[in-house]
Amino acid sequence: TTFKLPANLKGTIDHIICDPPFLSEDCQTKAAMTCRWLSKSWGKIEAQKMTDAAATGKVVVCTGERMEPLINRLYKPMGIKTTTFLPKHDKGLSNEFYCYANFECDDWKFKN
Repeated sequence: TTFKLPANLKGTIDHIICDPPFLSEDCQTKAAMTCRWLSKSWGKIEAQKMTDAAATGKVVVCTGERMEPLINRLYKPMGIKTTTFLPKHDKGLSNEFYCYANFECDDWKFKN
């Protein structure tokens, strides 16, 4: 089944936090496409060579470390990078997870 978001939401979201439910290329790609569709400023960081995410919208994606190359490619237009923040869960996680973002803050810096 296909779920359609209301058309009036297109291009209206300033900041996005995304936690795709599956560690598959298909799921990650569809989540990124949804973020792109919702985002008010998708691609403006890359297009304008901006480093201030606050001026264009913040994006945070939490997902498995094995998705790192795909996430960095899918969200490249938003200037996303792997961060030093490592998500944890009280009951543990079966896979290592990373936090990817297009900004640094007191809680994380860009990895590498």
